Formats: sequence, structure tokens, C-alpha cells
Amino acid sequence: SILLLHINSYLELLCDYSFSKIFNGPLNFSGLLLEYLNGIAIPKLIESGILF
Repeated sequence: SILLLHINSYLELLCDYSFSKIFNGPLNFSGLLLEYLNGIAIPKLIESGILF
């Protein structure tokens, strides 16, 4: 189920990336923030949750 969570987060990352490509401009920063959260922050939170 952890693998499924990672796959889901990377699918969201892909959607955010294509979304930011389509709507380039003011939304670009929030798109990058979402990419950071989905690609880096959330998986690290999941991994640290596993370690406890």
C-alpha cells in the first residue's frame, strides 16, 4: 500500500506538471509548490511515518 501511495503521488505530480504547462503564468509558482510537496515533502513524511 506504501508503493500505491508513492505511485499516486507521482501521478499527481505528473498532473500538476501538465497543468502548469497548460496554464503557464501566475499559477506556475503554485504548480511548482505542489510539485515540491507531492514529489519531496509528502513521500518524506510517509517514510518518516514508517520509521516510527
